[in-house]
Parts: sequence; structure tokens; C-alpha cells
Amino acid sequence: MNEQNLSDVSQFTAISTNQSHANRTCDLKSIPMFTLQTGQEEQTNFNRMRRNMARVAQRDRMREAYENLREVVPTLNATKKPTQAEILMHTCEYVIYLKKIHAELKEEKGSLIRNDNLNPCNDDNKTVNDRVQPLKLDGGVMNHMSEI
Repeated sequence: MNEQNLSDVSQFTAISTNQSHANRTCDLKSIPMFTLQTGQEEQTNFNRMRRNMARVAQRDRMREAYENLREVVPTLNATKKPTQAEILMHTCEYVIYLKKIHAELKEEKGSLIRNDNLNPCNDDNKTVNDRVQPLKLDGGVMNHMSEI
């Protein structure tokens, strides 16, 4: 009877040990840092993680830029995501708008504003209309960008 109990106990111990070991192994494999990886796999996973983080950061920057643009240019539709061309077009419009305001301020203040970084045309003989080019939508955004 003692041998019977002993064998039952040893079987139970073996089964429970194997199950707990299997569970522990599964748990460790589900956590990426405990998986056994070769150097190449580790580098690949690190590069993948770095690319994903860069994508998330870029998406956040684009979202922030879009939110800033939406405050300035109310014509953007908030229900649909704008295309790159729309964002570029509205950015061009905003830059032109800033150039126009800068030129008007410069004329109003009698050229007291000395920071001409915003306005590339420094010729004082030109009028506001000569300095600020209107947005040409017929040629497309890329043609307009080449003119700026």
C-alpha cells in the first residue's frame, strides 16, 4: 500500500511539474524579451520596432500639422482625411497668406520691419501684388510649388 501511494504521489508530482513547466514556458514565450533569438532575429525585431516607432511619430506629426492647418484654413473637411496634395495646397495657401500679410505690414509701417526672411522679394520698388504670387490651381500643386 505504501508503494501504491508512493507511485501515485510521484505520478501526480510528475504531472503537475510538467504542467507547470509547460505553462511557465508558454508564458515566457509570449513575452518577447524571454524568447530565444539569434542575433539576426533580434536585430530584425529591433529594426521593426524602430520603424514602427518612427511611423507612429510621423503619423503624430502629420496629425498635429493637419490640426494646425484646420484651425487656420477652415475649408478643410474634418470628416475625411486630406490627401497629401490637399495638405500641400493648403500649406502653400497659408504661406502665401503669411507673405501677403508681411508685405502689407511692411508697407503700412514704412519699412520698419527689417526681418525679410518671410518675404524673399527684398526689392522696395515692387508692390504687394508683385511680391505675392496668387495661387494657380489650374496648373496643379506641383507647378505652383516650382514657382515659389
